[in-house]
Amino acid sequence: ASLIINANSSFDVSVEVYSVTGQLMLKPYTNYNMIEGANVLPINANELANGIYFISINNGTKTETIKMVVNK
Repeated sequence: ASLIINANSSFDVSVEVYSVTGQLMLKPYTNYNMIEGANVLPINANELANGIYFISINNGTKTETIKMVVNK
């Protein structure tokens, strides 16, 4: 799976993947330097069982959460 983030400017982000119960499952990026424009961040979902997960994207001042469905 890939996460595509369009950035208006350069900044650092941390990305975490949580189960529906709130358990941290993956932490693929910590302080990853985003560049202005489209950024493609691969997320290795091979370790995850089929189901619904939540991806938390934090830039230090704002956190956004999106849903991800794993279906292998």
